[in-house]
Amino acid sequence: MGLLSFFQNGKSCLAFDDLDIDVSLSETHSYESDITKNPVEKGSPICDNIVHKQPKVSIKGLCSPLKIEYLGGIKAMSAQSFVQNKWQQLLKIKLSGEKITLFTGLDIYPDMIMTTLNKTRDSSNVNHLEFTATFERIKIVPVEYTSLKINMPKSASKSKVNPENKTNAGLQEKKPASNSYIIGLKSLFGF
Repeated sequence: MGLLSFFQNGKSCLAFDDLDIDVSLSETHSYESDITKNPVEKGSPICDNIVHKQPKVSIKGLCSPLKIEYLGGIKAMSAQSFVQNKWQQLLKIKLSGEKITLFTGLDIYPDMIMTTLNKTRDSSNVNHLEFTATFERIKIVPVEYTSLKINMPKSASKSKVNPENKTNAGLQEKKPASNSYIIGLKSLFGF
């Protein structure tokens, strides 16, 4: 598990592995809900439940090969290799599917997965990496197993019917269901 690291004004604002992001240009925090709606013949639909979706965070970030040193001026690196290196680091995070904890100025988001990574390259950003990454929280539910012993009720009659001796019984009066079936079902399901 790692932390995504953004730096603003020389201080770490957000924290992912060894990936340093120089500037967080913008952050979008999304909390959505689904409302179940049941149609009715007349009037408005009936709403009876709200399902809260997991949060999503979209970050537009910038990485630059120019680093301002506090005591020594500007330190420059090869722009092309820097941009390629940072892009490969972001791709590695995206393709690994590893859960991360995302720290922002608003909240801490555990169990986040990078779902999208976008980069548009044009003449204005050839020497730095400007990207947009979207993260979504995943909820992992532990799986538990149990064993269940089912006692099957024994049938009341085990005699075989001879098809040659069948006779037409005619119309007969309907009888209410006996409780033996209900008792059998209760014992089958452990009630």
